[in-house]
Amino acid sequence: MKNVPHRKKIMVVEEERNMALSIKLALEANQFSVDMFIDPIVALEEFKRNSQDYSLVIIDMKMIRMSAFEFMKETKIKNDDVKVLLITTFEIKPVEFNTVLPSVKIEGSIEKPFLLNKIIPSVNEILGRNR
Repeated sequence: MKNVPHRKKIMVVEEERNMALSIKLALEANQFSVDMFIDPIVALEEFKRNSQDYSLVIIDMKMIRMSAFEFMKETKIKNDDVKVLLITTFEIKPVEFNTVLPSVKIEGSIEKPFLLNKIIPSVNEILGRNR
């Protein structure tokens, strides 16, 4: 049995099912425990029930059913320690984002379209994992 240094889960919130599944599978292939949601409202309900189970939320900035900003604000209320990796259609640096929207802090962003091999280094950096 492999020694997995990080036991908390990652929540993936992406309304595009194929993208969400691709992210989930890439993370699981790298020993992460992942919960995937295509409905941000259901994801937020789960997070509110089990907020301490999650160390990272990967969320698409452009969602139809709920604003990503509202989702992130609500997650930080329940668990201020949870990290956020924002999926965007344009490049944004966390420092710039956090200056403009200080109530919604992110630790990183990744620009669409992206290769799945780019998400693992981003997640490892945010969670402080050496790989």
